[in-house]
Order: sequence, then C-alpha cells, then structure tokens
Amino acid sequence: MDDSLTLLSKYRAQLMGIAIFSILAYHIPHEWFHLTFPLNLIRHYFYFGVDVFFFLSGFGIYFAFNKRQSLKEFYMRRIRRILPYSYPVMFVSAFVLFYRGEVNVIELIEMIFILDFWIEGFLYDWYIPVALFFYLITPVIMKYILKNPYIKVFSIFLLCNIVIIFFYKDNLSLVLARFPLYCIGIVFAAMLANKRKISVLYLIVSLVIGSVLLAVNYWYEIAGNKFWEYYTNYTAFFFLAPPACLYVAKLFSLVKNYPFPFL
Repeated sequence: MDDSLTLLSKYRAQLMGIAIFSILAYHIPHEWFHLTFPLNLIRHYFYFGVDVFFFLSGFGIYFAFNKRQSLKEFYMRRIRRILPYSYPVMFVSAFVLFYRGEVNVIELIEMIFILDFWIEGFLYDWYIPVALFFYLITPVIMKYILKNPYIKVFSIFLLCNIVIIFFYKDNLSLVLARFPLYCIGIVFAAMLANKRKISVLYLIVSLVIGSVLLAVNYWYEIAGNKFWEYYTNYTAFFFLAPPACLYVAKLFSLVKNYPFPFL
C-alpha cells in the first residue's frame, strides 16, 4: 500500500466522522431497539471509534507539533481547538448531574475544573481530560519514541498492558489502553513525513492478531469472565485500529469526485 499514509492524511477527517457515528451508535440505549446476531455483536464493538480517534489524534498531532511555533503556542492551539466546543456541554452536564443528585458539591467543582476523571474516576466526560493529558506530554513522547519507534511503541504497549492487568481500574485502564495507539499515530505520521511506507505484511499480521483477540474477547464475554473480557477488547483494537483506518482510507480513494462532506 504505497500511498496508504498519504490517503490516511487526506481522509483523516472522514475517518473521524465514521468514528463519531460509531461512538454515537454505541451509546444509544439498548431498550430503544432490538438487534439480533450478528448486528448486536457489531454494535457491541462500536466503541472502536474511540480507539480510532486516539490513533488519528496522534497522527495529526505530529504535524501540529512540528509547525514553527513555541511550546506555549502548541498548547494554546490544542486548548482553543477543544475546550470552546466541549466545555459548554461539560459545564451544563455537571449541573444537570448535580441537580439530579448524581454528584455532590465537591464532585460538581471537580467536574467544572475537568478533574473528576482523575480524582473520582468518573466516566461522564473522560475523553477530554485524557486527550488533554496526551497533548500535555506530547513533547516528551516525541523525543522518546521517534528513535527506534517500533521497539519503543511495543515496549509502551507491553508496559501499559502489564499495569492494566495488575492495577485494574476503569479510569487508569482507559488511559493506558489508548496511549499506545496515540503513539502509533505519531509514528505513522513521522513515516509519512520521512516518505517511508507501511508494509502489507504489517497490515495483515495486525488484522489477524486483532481479529483473534476480538474472538477471544467475545468468548470471555460469553463465559462471564468480566476481567479478561474487559482487558482483551482494548488489546484487540490496538492491533485493529491502524490497519482498519488505512484500508477504509483506501476505499475512500476509490470513490472518485466525491469528498464525503457529511463526514
């Protein structure tokens, strides 16, 4: 796939659009409709869009970071791109939850200052604080992973998964499970900038490993093993998200003269 990384850059916004639709579909209440196999299984894994988002965020952040700007300007641009759109919703949601008695005064203050995820482990608005944290440590990530990137990313993946296994906790797991994907996005962008190519072998092997792990995850769910069911779904998408994005971008490129504006 000689042009795969170029297509990934070209159709990054459209891929994020698909990710948004998948996340919305995942959060539709189950009682609103009844799906039978295999549609119910497909919908069950629609949170895959979150992993796609982190991968594509890492891909985009490489180019944003390497523009000629100060570190302060880099951080300010990230804040201006996120908080004006997300914070009003988070602010109103915090008071709605307080009014409904789901959070107390202290927790309300934590939500207003976007600290609830880190202090209480609340998952109401977890994506924004995690994304901001990844942006905060991006300068350190860049220096670390771009020398011997394959070894560095794999070591990050192993370390994060070891921590998840031994310190199983929702908010910690959500951060550590997605962090390696963010790093892969950075590596892929660096490869594009340096005119390097993604091998077809990598794509095939990643899809096979990810598919096997997803099947194992489904088996754990049927067996009622909540811990390994929770753990293996994140592991599977580490392998599935990058090649899936590359292949879908390739499909986009086959549809000529249509920019997919709705995405």
